[in-house]
Amino acid sequence: MSLNRRRLIKCVGGAAGVVTATAAGGAAWLFAKTRETDHGYAYPESAGLLAPTPACKDSAATRAQTQGPYYTPNTPKRANLRESGTAGQALLIAGRILTTDCRPVAGAVIDVWSCDADGIYDNKGFTLRGHQFTDAQGRFRVETIKPAPYTDFGISRTPHIHVKLQGPGTAQLTTQLYFPGEAGNADDSIYDERLLMKMTALEDGGLIAEFDFVLAAATARA
Repeated sequence: MSLNRRRLIKCVGGAAGVVTATAAGGAAWLFAKTRETDHGYAYPESAGLLAPTPACKDSAATRAQTQGPYYTPNTPKRANLRESGTAGQALLIAGRILTTDCRPVAGAVIDVWSCDADGIYDNKGFTLRGHQFTDAQGRFRVETIKPAPYTDFGISRTPHIHVKLQGPGTAQLTTQLYFPGEAGNADDSIYDERLLMKMTALEDGGLIAEFDFVLAAATARA
Protein backbone atom coordinates (compact mmCIF):
# COMPACT_ATOMS: atom_id res chain seq x y z
CA MET A 1 0.00 0.00 0.00
CA SER A 2 1.52 3.30 -1.07
CA LEU A 3 1.47 6.38 1.12
CA ASN A 4 0.25 9.73 -0.11
CA ARG A 5 3.52 11.65 -0.54
CA ARG A 6 1.82 15.02 -0.92
CA ARG A 7 -0.03 14.48 2.35
CA LEU A 8 3.25 13.54 4.03
CA ILE A 9 4.88 16.80 2.97
CA LYS A 10 1.91 18.75 4.30
CA CYS A 11 1.98 16.94 7.66
CA VAL A 12 5.69 16.98 8.45
CA GLY A 13 7.11 19.68 6.23
CA GLY A 14 6.17 22.51 8.57
CA ALA A 15 7.90 21.05 11.59
CA ALA A 16 11.04 20.23 9.64
CA GLY A 17 11.01 23.55 7.82
CA VAL A 18 11.95 25.51 10.93
CA VAL A 19 15.39 23.89 10.86
CA THR A 20 17.29 26.49 8.87
CA ALA A 21 20.58 26.61 10.73
CA THR A 22 23.88 25.49 9.25
CA ALA A 23 26.10 22.83 10.73
CA ALA A 24 28.32 24.00 13.55
CA GLY A 25 31.95 23.05 14.02
CA GLY A 26 31.62 19.64 15.62
CA ALA A 27 35.04 18.75 16.97
CA ALA A 28 34.26 19.80 20.54
CA TRP A 29 31.14 17.66 20.87
CA LEU A 30 32.30 14.49 19.12
CA PHE A 31 33.70 11.60 21.11
CA ALA A 32 37.46 11.82 21.01
CA LYS A 33 38.10 8.09 20.66
CA THR A 34 35.22 6.67 18.63
CA ARG A 35 33.01 7.29 15.65
CA GLU A 36 30.70 4.37 16.41
CA THR A 37 27.43 4.13 18.27
CA ASP A 38 27.25 1.99 21.38
CA HIS A 39 25.36 -0.59 19.31
CA GLY A 40 27.97 -0.84 16.59
CA TYR A 41 26.96 1.38 13.68
CA ALA A 42 29.54 3.78 12.24
CA TYR A 43 28.47 7.41 11.90
CA PRO A 44 28.65 8.96 8.43
CA GLU A 45 31.29 11.61 7.86
CA SER A 46 28.52 14.21 7.59
CA ALA A 47 27.43 13.68 11.21
CA GLY A 48 27.25 16.99 13.06
CA LEU A 49 25.35 19.29 15.37
CA LEU A 50 23.16 22.11 14.09
CA ALA A 51 22.23 25.42 15.70
CA PRO A 52 19.13 25.38 17.95
CA THR A 53 15.79 25.42 16.14
CA PRO A 54 14.02 28.78 16.54
CA ALA A 55 10.67 27.22 17.48
CA CYS A 56 12.04 24.92 20.19
CA LYS A 57 12.71 25.47 23.89
CA ASP A 58 15.07 23.45 26.06
CA SER A 59 13.40 20.17 26.94
CA ALA A 60 13.91 16.94 28.85
CA ALA A 61 15.33 13.88 27.16
CA THR A 62 12.88 11.36 25.74
CA ARG A 63 11.96 8.71 28.29
CA ALA A 64 13.87 5.42 28.00
CA GLN A 65 12.11 2.05 28.02
CA THR A 66 13.09 -1.59 28.00
CA GLN A 67 14.70 -3.05 24.91
CA GLY A 68 12.64 -6.23 25.22
CA PRO A 69 13.78 -9.73 24.27
CA TYR A 70 13.61 -9.36 20.49
CA TYR A 71 16.33 -6.89 19.53
CA THR A 72 18.58 -7.94 16.62
CA PRO A 73 21.84 -6.03 15.93
CA ASN A 74 23.45 -5.31 12.56
CA THR A 75 20.21 -4.63 10.72
CA PRO A 76 20.24 -3.51 7.08
CA LYS A 77 20.54 0.21 6.37
CA ARG A 78 17.19 1.16 4.88
CA ALA A 79 14.27 3.53 5.39
CA ASN A 80 11.59 1.15 4.09
CA LEU A 81 11.16 -1.85 6.38
CA ARG A 82 8.28 -3.28 4.35
CA GLU A 83 9.22 -6.06 1.97
CA SER A 84 7.33 -7.65 -0.89
CA GLY A 85 4.34 -9.44 0.55
CA THR A 86 4.48 -7.77 3.96
CA ALA A 87 0.87 -7.59 5.17
CA GLY A 88 -0.50 -4.85 7.40
CA GLN A 89 -1.58 -1.23 7.53
CA ALA A 90 1.08 1.02 5.99
CA LEU A 91 2.74 3.31 8.53
CA LEU A 92 5.22 6.12 7.98
CA ILE A 93 7.02 7.50 11.04
CA ALA A 94 8.71 10.87 10.59
CA GLY A 95 10.42 13.33 12.91
CA ARG A 96 13.73 14.70 14.11
CA ILE A 97 16.44 13.81 16.59
CA LEU A 98 17.33 16.76 18.84
CA THR A 99 19.56 17.49 21.81
CA THR A 100 18.09 18.85 25.04
CA ASP A 101 19.08 22.37 23.96
CA CYS A 102 17.15 21.93 20.71
CA ARG A 103 20.03 21.25 18.35
CA PRO A 104 19.11 18.83 15.55
CA VAL A 105 21.66 16.01 15.20
CA ALA A 106 22.73 15.24 11.65
CA GLY A 107 23.95 11.70 11.06
CA ALA A 108 22.39 10.23 14.21
CA VAL A 109 21.50 6.55 13.90
CA ILE A 110 17.97 5.29 14.50
CA ASP A 111 17.42 1.53 14.64
CA VAL A 112 13.75 0.46 14.37
CA TRP A 113 12.01 -2.89 14.86
CA SER A 114 8.54 -4.25 15.60
CA CYS A 115 6.35 -7.30 15.36
CA ASP A 116 4.18 -7.90 12.31
CA ALA A 117 0.42 -7.67 11.79
CA ASP A 118 0.01 -11.01 13.58
CA GLY A 119 2.06 -10.00 16.63
CA ILE A 120 5.12 -12.04 15.56
CA TYR A 121 8.75 -10.83 15.54
CA ASP A 122 11.17 -12.08 12.91
CA ASN A 123 14.02 -13.32 15.12
CA LYS A 124 15.88 -15.16 12.33
CA GLY A 125 15.94 -12.47 9.66
CA PHE A 126 15.34 -8.75 9.31
CA THR A 127 11.64 -8.44 8.45
CA LEU A 128 10.40 -5.09 9.81
CA ARG A 129 13.91 -4.28 11.05
CA GLY A 130 16.37 -1.68 9.82
CA HIS A 131 18.47 1.35 10.66
CA GLN A 132 19.17 4.70 9.04
CA PHE A 133 20.88 8.02 9.75
CA THR A 134 19.26 11.42 10.11
CA ASP A 135 19.71 13.88 7.28
CA ALA A 136 21.52 17.23 7.32
CA GLN A 137 18.65 18.73 9.36
CA GLY A 138 18.32 15.92 11.88
CA ARG A 139 15.27 14.39 10.21
CA PHE A 140 14.33 10.74 9.68
CA ARG A 141 11.47 8.83 8.05
CA VAL A 142 10.69 5.12 8.39
CA GLU A 143 8.20 3.16 6.31
CA THR A 144 6.82 0.12 8.11
CA ILE A 145 3.43 -1.29 9.15
CA LYS A 146 1.31 -0.85 12.24
CA PRO A 147 2.19 -3.77 14.56
CA ALA A 148 -0.46 -5.89 16.24
CA PRO A 149 -1.03 -6.27 19.98
CA TYR A 150 0.17 -9.56 21.44
CA THR A 151 0.66 -11.51 24.66
CA ASP A 152 4.02 -13.12 25.37
CA PHE A 153 5.70 -14.35 28.56
CA GLY A 154 2.34 -13.69 30.22
CA ILE A 155 2.55 -9.97 29.40
CA SER A 156 -0.01 -8.27 27.16
CA ARG A 157 1.45 -5.59 24.90
CA THR A 158 -0.40 -2.82 23.15
CA PRO A 159 0.82 -1.97 19.61
CA HIS A 160 4.27 -0.37 19.83
CA ILE A 161 7.43 0.38 17.86
CA HIS A 162 10.92 -0.26 19.28
CA VAL A 163 13.72 2.24 18.62
CA LYS A 164 17.36 2.56 19.58
CA LEU A 165 19.11 5.86 18.72
CA GLN A 166 22.31 7.77 19.24
CA GLY A 167 24.14 10.80 17.90
CA PRO A 168 27.93 11.23 17.98
CA GLY A 169 27.67 13.57 20.96
CA THR A 170 24.69 12.03 22.74
CA ALA A 171 23.93 9.17 25.05
CA GLN A 172 22.29 6.11 23.53
CA LEU A 173 18.50 5.94 23.97
CA THR A 174 16.41 2.78 23.81
CA THR A 175 12.67 3.31 23.98
CA GLN A 176 9.28 2.46 22.48
CA LEU A 177 6.62 4.48 20.65
CA TYR A 178 2.87 4.09 21.07
CA PHE A 179 -0.36 4.74 19.18
CA PRO A 180 -3.11 6.97 20.62
CA GLY A 181 -6.57 5.55 21.21
CA GLU A 182 -5.54 1.89 21.49
CA ALA A 183 -7.73 -0.19 23.79
CA GLY A 184 -4.68 -2.02 25.13
CA ASN A 185 -2.81 1.09 26.26
CA ALA A 186 -4.48 1.16 29.67
CA ASP A 187 -3.65 -2.50 30.40
CA ASP A 188 -0.03 -2.43 29.21
CA SER A 189 2.30 -2.09 32.20
CA ILE A 190 5.11 -0.67 30.03
CA TYR A 191 3.01 1.90 28.13
CA ASP A 192 3.83 5.57 28.73
CA GLU A 193 1.64 8.34 27.32
CA ARG A 194 4.72 10.57 26.98
CA LEU A 195 5.79 8.29 24.13
CA LEU A 196 2.60 8.66 22.10
CA MET A 197 3.04 9.46 18.42
CA LYS A 198 0.93 12.11 16.71
CA MET A 199 -1.17 10.25 14.15
CA THR A 200 -2.72 11.27 10.85
CA ALA A 201 -4.92 8.85 8.86
CA LEU A 202 -4.65 8.94 5.07
CA GLU A 203 -7.44 8.44 2.58
CA ASP A 204 -5.75 5.31 1.20
CA GLY A 205 -5.85 3.65 4.64
CA GLY A 206 -2.25 4.33 5.60
CA LEU A 207 -1.03 6.20 8.65
CA ILE A 208 1.51 8.96 9.23
CA ALA A 209 3.04 9.21 12.71
CA GLU A 210 5.16 12.09 13.95
CA PHE A 211 7.61 12.05 16.86
CA ASP A 212 10.70 14.09 17.75
CA PHE A 213 13.28 12.39 19.96
CA VAL A 214 15.34 14.39 22.47
CA LEU A 215 18.70 12.87 23.43
CA ALA A 216 20.77 13.67 26.49
CA ALA A 217 24.43 14.61 26.15
CA ALA A 218 26.95 11.79 26.28
CA THR A 219 28.87 11.23 29.46
CA ALA A 220 32.65 11.56 29.30
CA ARG A 221 34.59 8.50 28.23
CA ALA A 222 37.93 7.39 29.62
